[in-house]
Formats: sequence, structure tokens, C-alpha cells
Amino acid sequence: MVLMDKTELIKIARKSYLDEGYSCSESVILALKNHGIDIPDAILKSVSGLRTGIGGRGCICGALMASVLVAGYLDKADISADLHDKFKNQFKSTCCRVLTRKFNFKSRERKEFCAGFVEYMMDELCQIL
Repeated sequence: MVLMDKTELIKIARKSYLDEGYSCSESVILALKNHGIDIPDAILKSVSGLRTGIGGRGCICGALMASVLVAGYLDKADISADLHDKFKNQFKSTCCRVLTRKFNFKSRERKEFCAGFVEYMMDELCQIL
């Protein structure tokens, strides 16, 4: 498995999220898939339901959930709790609704804010891959 450098991978995930219409969860998986990790298309498709905190319910950050799914797929499920705990320590919540409460969810400002979660989780994943 050959990955491009971490900075470039994070940049690509951010662009997929902000400019190409992918959700945070899709952006995490797509960036990894397109840059060296053999992730089946079915996994990318399966995370589409995570959009907006699991089907619009605001329950969990999709970038976090996609990262946990990738870890499990890559036989690194033992780090799932660590990914969760690091995210929660950094942002004080894992709940999409709580994390984005001060924004209009459809605003560009909120999307820019959430891009930080995509970047953070990509950084964490690059450290374990």
C-alpha cells in the first residue's frame, strides 16, 4: 500500500468535501481509496447513509465514523476507541448536531467548519496507516 504524503492526502479529502459534493464520511474514504488503499466501492457507497449525522439525525460525526470503519476494514479495529476518544478530547463531542449547533447546516461557513473534522480524522488515519 503506497500513500501520498499526509499533507496532500488531507488536502484532497478537504477538496472532495468542500468542492465536489461528497459528505465528510465519503470524503475520508474516497481520499484513501483514490490514493493507495484498496477499499471496495461498496464501502464508499455504504457510508452515504452517514451524511448529516446518520441520515440527517445529527447523531455522530461522519468523518469520525468513516475513520472507524476504515480502521476496522484494515484490521485495526482495536484503535476504534482511541479514534473516538481523541476526537472527543479535541472537539468535546462526537455528535454532529452538537458540533455544528451554532451554524445554519446548509451554510458554507458550517461546511468550512466541518472540513476541520475531515482534516483531523485524515491526519489520525495517516498516523496509523
